[in-house]
Amino acid sequence: MGAAPTGQSFRTLFCERFQIDDADFDRRALRYLLHFPWSTLSPFLSRRWPKLFKVDQLLMRRLGVMKCRETFFSEIRRLRDDYIREGDFGVSRKWFRRRLSSRRLLVISSRLFKT
Repeated sequence: MGAAPTGQSFRTLFCERFQIDDADFDRRALRYLLHFPWSTLSPFLSRRWPKLFKVDQLLMRRLGVMKCRETFFSEIRRLRDDYIREGDFGVSRKWFRRRLSSRRLLVISSRLFKT
């Protein structure tokens, strides 16, 4: 028995919670949900190497349209597989943790998708 969709997407709920424009979602969510120190460095590194966080941005866009908490959780569990499928799970992702934080995603989604 799955939960009913909330009616609002993760993107909408995130923007309301953090009082940001919808246009800023990709940049702000990425910065909030990456592991440290990447969360701090992402604005600077993205200017120098625009493709460095391309897969993370694609994943955030896909997660942003989710409206159901259980569906969102199952997508979080598959993040590592998504990085591998995109061919982007090398040393910097695995050992230096240049990836989205599953724990942060779970915490923020639990707060946003209240049951």
